[in-house]
Amino acid sequence: MGTKISFSSCWHSFLKCFKKPNQSEADSKPEGKAVTVFVNPATDSEVDADFYSKRTLPPLPAGGPGGAGDLYIALYDYNARTEEDLSFRTGDTLEALDKSAGDWWFAKALNGVSAPKKGYIPANYVAPVESIDAEPWYFPDTKRLDAEKILLAEGNQHGAFLIRNCESQRGERSLS
Repeated sequence: MGTKISFSSCWHSFLKCFKKPNQSEADSKPEGKAVTVFVNPATDSEVDADFYSKRTLPPLPAGGPGGAGDLYIALYDYNARTEEDLSFRTGDTLEALDKSAGDWWFAKALNGVSAPKKGYIPANYVAPVESIDAEPWYFPDTKRLDAEKILLAEGNQHGAFLIRNCESQRGERSLS
């Protein structure tokens, strides 16, 4: 309870920073309004001991890890070279149906130029949906000097950025 009171007093002192010059102290406090307090059970000291064991876990993703049915985003354009290949454009969503062929996966285009066709795609041209590799601002193997050149190129707006793998600390990322 002491934490709630100290947070409340801290919050009110924080709000004073945003008080308008002609607004009095009495005007800045809510009068007669209901105050809603959200309690995080993970931080409350009075949590039931069985709280964590009673929680239900979210369902597993469809298709399972690494199996068929995984969704991918095209990182590059690819024009089919054989009748068995599947053409796609950057940003198209593809569903991997069979990954057993190694570097060439059998997939179905969910949108884009080839939807709803099926065919083989190069595995290194796609990245899992909602992964960092699928983001347009991620340049994993770009050196710092190259990143600066890319960002200073004509057409980039002020505030443009990219994320790359850190050169000095393995496993870390750098913001350029």
